[in-house]
Amino acid sequence: MFHHDDKMKYLKGVMSGFVLGLLGSYVVYKNRRSIKSKIWMIKAKAEIFRRLDEMADVTKDAYGQVVDEVLSKYRTAKHIASGEIEDFKLMLNDKWDDYKRKISERFKEDDESDE
Repeated sequence: MFHHDDKMKYLKGVMSGFVLGLLGSYVVYKNRRSIKSKIWMIKAKAEIFRRLDEMADVTKDAYGQVVDEVLSKYRTAKHIASGEIEDFKLMLNDKWDDYKRKISERFKEDDESDE
């Protein structure tokens, strides 16, 4: 039925499909993990800023405490590596000056709207 050359072409095609399938599965799996990683970061940031909005006076110490409290909930999650949480915490703490400026602008807007 098959000649030797046809068998080789067939086997090459099957092996190529198998390898491409494995590669595709790996890419999808890696992207799924990346998406999950980004989702928890967005949720954590939203909770941090929600808590900061409720505070009357936001200092760097208070900000750090809120960040620690919120991230402590995520430390028990299985899909998040502890190193990833620490990197996220460092990134949040490094951006304190930017966040302080945004928070103070929001308080100024609230004061102007109350008048």
